[in-house]
Amino acid sequence: MKKRKNDKTNIITVIDDKSDKTVLLNDVLDKTEDNEIIDNEKQIDSGFYKDPISFEKTIHETDFDLQKLFPGRTRSGHIKINRNFLKDAEPFSLERLNQEAKNISEGVFTGLNSLDLLGAITSYRPLLFYGLAKKEIIMILLNILINMTKNYKNKHFLYYSYGEFRIDMEFKLINVLSETAFKNKHNLNTNLKEWINEISSVGLENLIDMVKNKKEYSGLRNFLSIADRIHIIDGNYNFADLRDSIHSFSKVFDIGAVIIDNGEEINIGQQNSEGFPKIKYISDIIRKISLELNLPFFYGYGAINEIKRDVSSNVNFINYSTRVIKVIKEYPKIFLIDNDSDKESTLEVNYDLFKVKEIK
Repeated sequence: MKKRKNDKTNIITVIDDKSDKTVLLNDVLDKTEDNEIIDNEKQIDSGFYKDPISFEKTIHETDFDLQKLFPGRTRSGHIKINRNFLKDAEPFSLERLNQEAKNISEGVFTGLNSLDLLGAITSYRPLLFYGLAKKEIIMILLNILINMTKNYKNKHFLYYSYGEFRIDMEFKLINVLSETAFKNKHNLNTNLKEWINEISSVGLENLIDMVKNKKEYSGLRNFLSIADRIHIIDGNYNFADLRDSIHSFSKVFDIGAVIIDNGEEINIGQQNSEGFPKIKYISDIIRKISLELNLPFFYGYGAINEIKRDVSSNVNFINYSTRVIKVIKEYPKIFLIDNDSDKESTLEVNYDLFKVKEIK
């Protein structure tokens, strides 16, 4: 076992040659006398260091001191043994490049040409819709979900709703897929409310018959053709449960993409003590999950207390690897501004059917 001291940093490195274990001990070993270190350095010069303190005891003492500094962390979080740090900085090799390239997801396209010009959305670059227009962001995400489900017929898609219940999102998807609106025979305000009234008041057998024969029921008919590949989850998971949920689905289904609405509602655990906006933590963690599970991510984040035409202040804290689309509502249109190029595209909104369409 060898022991080295760096005079500039006061860091002592203990190396166990037999087990290839390395740990850095900072001021936590200050109880060692200076003259003892000097004597030990003489032994280091000869190539050997015979430390009366066992390696295991050193680890234990270091862990104890770290627990005092970070009481909320587990022992495994304090110190990592047997980690190959050299592998983290492994030099280039064609074999490694070839293997890692095979693991890159092909990505998916949104079906909206203005967003697809820069290529597919992959696990390496999540797509964030950010702005004050929370309702409109959900409209965009639902339309993208429909487009992807139609275009990738062998893929399943996960939609995590942090703002509404699953049944609400299912009604909205049915409405998006409607080809014609109801004729307001119940004098209700919107086509969405008509759907809720129709399905709640009609018996199941009559409902099945209407799906087959009535043009007003095209939305439900179209939804039934793809519903088995759309999974809507309204559990309001924290990030740990969100990651585990996605991982569980990916073991059973071939997942095409993950969509999250109302990202500002995700519980990030401990309070932010560094003063950064919450969106920074949300975007950082989503990107890590995206990379870990090798899945494309789309998510929305409703800006809070932003000036209507300037929703970019908090965006500056987001990792550059996340593609940010600023969403600005000017009824009845939505403006999408790509944060990378400041290029602006316009969507035409049909609020009655919850649909968006690109304006050429």
